[in-house]
Amino acid sequence: MAFLEPIADPLGDLVARHARTHGPFTTDAVATRFGIGAAVARHTLQRLESQGG
Repeated sequence: MAFLEPIADPLGDLVARHARTHGPFTTDAVATRFGIGAAVARHTLQRLESQGG
């Protein structure tokens, strides 16, 4: 049932997986890919970077 467990940061998880397989990319590319605003994408990428992700 591992796929049914809740994820603490679902957007961060998606963006991190995207980054591992699609780099390099722009913040706008992430925003477009996931249908989120550029500010949300930027904040998520900055958070992941500060966490070493």
